[in-house]
Amino acid sequence: MLKAATALICFAAMTSLATTLAPAAAAQDARPHAESCAVVGYLQPFNFNIGAVNTCAESIEVWILTADGNARSGRIAHDQSYDSGVPREQGEQGWVWAACPAGYQPSVSVTEQNRDAIEASHYQCVRR
Repeated sequence: MLKAATALICFAAMTSLATTLAPAAAAQDARPHAESCAVVGYLQPFNFNIGAVNTCAESIEVWILTADGNARSGRIAHDQSYDSGVPREQGEQGWVWAACPAGYQPSVSVTEQNRDAIEASHYQCVRR
């Protein structure tokens, strides 16, 4: 009986430890978004299409969601730019964007349902 009780206590302790450590491990795979070092807007070199320039020290990925619900994304190396292909006329109907370090994606999907969260920068970047 003592062996069974000891085994049960050990199992409970291990289960508790695993559930305690799992969120900590997941948190290590989250990074802040990269909006502060991405310049996104209507870029002249791309005939004023919506585009982005990466001023971050590392590669990033950007997602652009237009008013019609279409999302486009691209990876941008340091000091490089990205042309989304969205013309200014279409962009003037409204658009939002998100940016994460390369290999990460927004913690909320870039969809119409999450437009408010993306626009308010209420997301982190999680490993793909």
